[in-house]
Amino acid sequence: MSPPTPRLPMAGPSTRSLVRRYLLPIHRWVGLSAGLLLAWMALTGAGMALQPQLAPRIDRALLLVDHCVEPLPLDVLADAARAAHPAGQANFLWLRPDSTASAMLRFTDNATVYLDPCSGAPLGQQHKYGGVFGRLEQLHRFKFIANGSLVTGTGVIVAVLGLLLGGLGLWWASRPPVGVPARAAATQRSPRARALRRHRSVGIWALVIVLASALTGLPKALDWYHAAVLALAGSTPEPPPPTSAAVDPQSSLISLQDAWTRVRAVVPEVQEARLYVPRKAGTAIEVELIERGAPHTQAYTRVYLDAHSGEVLQLRPYSRSSAGHKLLGWMLAWHRGLLGGAAGQLVLIGGMLAVLFLAWTGVSSDLRRRFARSASAARSRS
Repeated sequence: MSPPTPRLPMAGPSTRSLVRRYLLPIHRWVGLSAGLLLAWMALTGAGMALQPQLAPRIDRALLLVDHCVEPLPLDVLADAARAAHPAGQANFLWLRPDSTASAMLRFTDNATVYLDPCSGAPLGQQHKYGGVFGRLEQLHRFKFIANGSLVTGTGVIVAVLGLLLGGLGLWWASRPPVGVPARAAATQRSPRARALRRHRSVGIWALVIVLASALTGLPKALDWYHAAVLALAGSTPEPPPPTSAAVDPQSSLISLQDAWTRVRAVVPEVQEARLYVPRKAGTAIEVELIERGAPHTQAYTRVYLDAHSGEVLQLRPYSRSSAGHKLLGWMLAWHRGLLGGAAGQLVLIGGMLAVLFLAWTGVSSDLRRRFARSASAARSRS
């Protein structure tokens, strides 16, 4: 007969009480500060996750047009957009080779002019952070204050450490004693204790989703985190864009339509693209695009053209990107709910709604505790 397998010693009540004593105040106060910030970001993030389905309906007048077979040259569309917004400086043209998609010119002041690609007629203007989903992005990323990304990034890190990991420790310390069934122990508890049990139960399954969402969004908020992801993957930052060849300052730039034609000759199957308008001498024309068949909508291929000759200076296909840059793309795609189709969106939205549930049950539990103490103190005085 083989000897019995030794069991690891169980943590005694003293160990659990120490964990609760030190973790509970941290968990509680982080929940009333960074936790509320996390709940706010979860609420706005859940709304943004529905953008692929709802934006064509909510912003139909700006995004969709009747069937357009022969769109106007890009330079004509750019001039029409400049006429509609004469105070702005052109930043990039957003192009979608789809017969029912509008054309869009974004200006450096974040104003956006939408155009009918066949007639050049302006369909309307909207700020980058205007409309339903633009406002949600502004609120989600705290773009209404200076250094908003630093606020959200720091708040997420504090919330992850103080709430998610701290909550996991409190769940471990609050398990019923050995030999007492969890259901029987729960029936002997107060309504507040049962609410806390639901709080812990939801928190455990939501932990993975919320943790993944938080960690994958941090590269957009914190530069050092972005650099750390690249370093962990053994990758280096992308080199700076190439520059156009030195020419006579009086020489003209190639047309936007010519630039787009040359890009399509190099990358024929394009799902969507951003063609950046050069704003100073020596700047190359940069085109950032998603190829058809790309694994997700953050898999960017980049083409750089000489602004005067139209020569292709550099092609950076997504397929040849470093492991770190591919990882960053996958992270951002997950964070935005762009992986796994509708199932991926539902998982992400479920995790965000779980954060709101945790915020509600956590705050209400703290209020019940305070009211109970006040009532007990009043009875003692009487």
